[in-house]
Amino acid sequence: MKVIASPDKNVAPGIQTIASLLAAGCLFIVEDAVALLCEVTSYVCDTKASAKGKDEPVKQNDHSLDALRYAV
Repeated sequence: MKVIASPDKNVAPGIQTIASLLAAGCLFIVEDAVALLCEVTSYVCDTKASAKGKDEPVKQNDHSLDALRYAV
């Protein structure tokens, strides 16, 4: 199997895009999206990664947020 390119696993640009769209009032989350709203309020950065100067989220209970980032 030939690998064409490795995927870019950097989530920071997607997170920044979502934050910018929300701040600009261009992205809305309906109140029926309970799982997504719960994830948004519990989203935290990994303290070990932050200590190394990296901005990485804790990969826990983030499936809805990942889906939103992929969609946008």
